[in-house]
Amino acid sequence: MRRLLLSIALGAALVSTAFAQTTAQPDLSGTWKLNLAKSKLDKQHKIKSQTIAITASGDTIQFRDSADAKDHVYTFIPDGKERPFGIWDENNDSVVKATWENSVLVIETTIRSGAQVLIHTIDRWSLSSDGKMLLLDPNSNGKLSFVYDKH
Repeated sequence: MRRLLLSIALGAALVSTAFAQTTAQPDLSGTWKLNLAKSKLDKQHKIKSQTIAITASGDTIQFRDSADAKDHVYTFIPDGKERPFGIWDENNDSVVKATWENSVLVIETTIRSGAQVLIHTIDRWSLSSDGKMLLLDPNSNGKLSFVYDKH
């Protein structure tokens, strides 16, 4: 009886360890084109076109964003550490923190003026199960969504 209970306890420990492992992070790499028809935008977002080229290399993820003929490059390390994210202007600075929550890339950006927080955003990037669509849910409020098709 004691051996049976020990076997059950050991088996339960092994099974719980397997379930506790995190979901593999998807590879977001590729070129993605904004699908305005599938996206939900508000009046503040007047984007006419946007293409994002994403490359993953080791622990870094790089976004090359081309929106309305303006190009930007952003590099993220999804390890949960806060890092400087460039200078907003001479009086403000910004930091970014990226993490994986299961299969969702979460990018949290904070723009500060001294100790005062001016803007705080949380963007959630997820890949469709077939890998053909990339969804950006800014601030997780459901009011906005950006849908990108694999190009």
